[in-house]
Amino acid sequence: MIFVHCWLGDDRTGVFFATYRMVFDHWTPQHAIDEMDHFHFKKFWHPAMKKYVLNFPAHFAKSPAFAELRKQQEFAAQR
Repeated sequence: MIFVHCWLGDDRTGVFFATYRMVFDHWTPQHAIDEMDHFHFKKFWHPAMKKYVLNFPAHFAKSPAFAELRKQQEFAAQR
């Protein structure tokens, strides 16, 4: 379990951990958003952040920035 104290960036931090949950814990975007909502994510003020989380799996699958991480996950899955 990870606890983060971040008052001014709490919504950005929530997005970061939502993406972490999707990549490493294999959560769906909706599951990650549900957790963000549980911790009072201000989706009314940050619709772009919610959209980013919803679109993150496609971004992760295609972006060259995540190529090495995808390779590591594929290697681990083969073991």
